[in-house]
Order: sequence, then structure tokens, then C-alpha cells
Amino acid sequence: AHDNLVFVAYLNTSNKLIVSGCEDCKYRIWDSYGRLIYCSAPQDCVITSISWSPAGDVFAVGSFNMLRLCDKAGWTHSFAKPTSGSLMKLAWSNDGTAIAGAGGNGSVVFGYLIESSISWGFTEVILEEDNKIKVTD
Repeated sequence: AHDNLVFVAYLNTSNKLIVSGCEDCKYRIWDSYGRLIYCSAPQDCVITSISWSPAGDVFAVGSFNMLRLCDKAGWTHSFAKPTSGSLMKLAWSNDGTAIAGAGGNGSVVFGYLIESSISWGFTEVILEEDNKIKVTD
């Protein structure tokens, strides 16, 4: 369990995993039976927001001037330090390629997943930037 007050918890119905954030500055991943799968190292500040992507393969963690993108095993894939104050709410786009966060100082921050790809037959589409795709056949 967490060592202090839990501020946020999020169940992903796709993968049946729960991620939670606490006043102890850690985020944890649990299975649907409440067994601990992963516990992060302490972050600099309290975890104030968490959100799973629609597919359930990654989740975002928000804190004071911090946005972290992790996979479902807990490993960090991206880390940003926006000047947003505490990120109080995180929301994904329907396709899971973008995330928005509401900062405690009134700002709104945006993040984009790049280098994601899909393929069909011999055709592959890669999202190279937030507004640029590459199609190869």
C-alpha cells in the first residue's frame, strides 16, 4: 500500500491494471486483485494526476512541473518539466496520440506521442511529429 494519502487512482478497463499516485511522491501499478506490480522511486513532489491511454499500453503521471509517460510495466519512456505548477488533470485524445494537462497555475500543457506506427500488408504509417506522418509502401 501507499505510505500516505492517495490522491489519484485510475483503473484501465482494457488491461485491468490500476495505477495510483500518492502524497508519498510515488506512483504504483496494481493488478485487478490489488497485488502490487510496480512501485516508482520517489518523485520530487506529490503525484497529483494520472491517466491511462485509451489502449492501456501507456499512462501519464502528473506532478508539480512534471509530466512523465510510462508503459504498463512502470518504465519511463518520456519525461518533461513544463512550467505548469501541479498538473491537476490529464486527458488523452481518443486515438491516444495526444495528452493535455491542466496546470495549477492556469496553464494547459500538451504532449504528443511520436514514433508510433501501424502497418497493413506492405504499407506502414509512422507518426514522426505531432503533425507529420510518413507512409511507406
